[in-house]
Amino acid sequence: MSGIKPGQKVRFTIQQILPKIEILTGTIHQIDSAPTPLKSGNTYKVSALVTIQKTYFNYY
Repeated sequence: MSGIKPGQKVRFTIQQILPKIEILTGTIHQIDSAPTPLKSGNTYKVSALVTIQKTYFNYY
């Protein structure tokens, strides 16, 4: 987990059934210090705050 740090800016892309791709931007706030075991392997929990700014002009 040395590639990302708290305070770093991130972009998250959503490609579901939408007319166009949504891109969310945010800032990483917390990264777990120990991995969480799952059935398929271990993962680290990363918490980020996403800021969304939509106006009337963004829709058209």
